[in-house]
Amino acid sequence: MPVGSPVARPLRPTDLPALASLWARGKLPVGGGHAAAFCNEARVWERLGLEEHSLRLLERALQQWAPIGSGRLTWVALRGLALRGLASARRRGRRSVWEVDHLVGAPGEEGTCASLLEDLAHGLGRSGVEKVFLRLDAHSRLLDAARSAGFVPYMSERLWRL
Repeated sequence: MPVGSPVARPLRPTDLPALASLWARGKLPVGGGHAAAFCNEARVWERLGLEEHSLRLLERALQQWAPIGSGRLTWVALRGLALRGLASARRRGRRSVWEVDHLVGAPGEEGTCASLLEDLAHGLGRSGVEKVFLRLDAHSRLLDAARSAGFVPYMSERLWRL
């Protein structure tokens, strides 16, 4: 890994103040379509078409330390003390099927997001997970990152809204 590259690792309790600090300063918005420094690119079924609030990411991170069996895994990429990306996944039905519910990366950190997805998938695979799903918008800047991490298109969806 080149010098100065972000280091990806599982989320630790010591990372929560950094997440909270970024959220409090408004630098960690998590809403689709916002031209912001950090934006959640992953979409899950129950949130399709809804605006998200940055507090959700903090809630998800806190759930990492919920009682055992909460069914969540989160990885972060840091360069020094600066957060450069975050990916989290949760169970989707059976124990062997998971989905990425948060994929956040700083602009220009698409390679970091690919590494996060790879590490997340490897960690899940070691735990016996057989399938990991990721839903992205058709024009997401992270499509190539997902492909380079080993994700392949499974299906195409169209969201209609009135």
